[in-house]
Amino acid sequence: MAVLLARSRHGRSGRTAHSGDPQSQRTAPSRLGRPPRRGEPRLRRALRVLAALLSAALRFARVGPRPATRLAPLALSAAVIFAGCKRQYSVGDHVYVEWEGADYPAVIIAATSPTKYKVHYDGYDSVWDEVVPRDRIKSLIEGNARHPEPPAKVRAKALQAAQSNTYKTGDRVRVEWHGQLYMATVMSIVGQERYRIRYDGYGPEWDETVGLARIQPRVP
Repeated sequence: MAVLLARSRHGRSGRTAHSGDPQSQRTAPSRLGRPPRRGEPRLRRALRVLAALLSAALRFARVGPRPATRLAPLALSAAVIFAGCKRQYSVGDHVYVEWEGADYPAVIIAATSPTKYKVHYDGYDSVWDEVVPRDRIKSLIEGNARHPEPPAKVRAKALQAAQSNTYKTGDRVRVEWHGQLYMATVMSIVGQERYRIRYDGYGPEWDETVGLARIQPRVP
């Protein structure tokens, strides 16, 4: 009997001694959330984080008498995330810019701040260049650009200039280009002695705005 009791005590102490085996020391799964998947798009990751923030916000809203105060930091975090997801443009990008109620093709010629860009509108004189905020830049241009009718203020200025300019729309002229004279047609008047011309045998992508100094006397 004494031997059996000794073995019984030894068995219990043995189990206690081995309670630190790997099986008993397994830790609980991490509650920190899964890490971002490699290659996951930035916007998708941001949306996933935002969803987690909103879920936490709903839980906080059920606790305490002033949920608006609790939600303020979360709302700020969400705003920062979405601000970082906005498209960043670069000098030289060909983009659509909202101008006088329509979207016009333009080229970014300078970045004046992280959220403002100077643009030059396709087919328009440099007097119409302007600095625009990022929210007026609608998208990059892929393929052939759409060209809406000129804004009313541009048409008014051109009409005024047409009364006294040397050349009229449709006139056949010779234009100096890289040291040589090329036949061209005046397509439109864009300002005081400023003309939009198209070279014979070239497509509209070669059109340019020229001043009187580059135009030779009209051709009969």
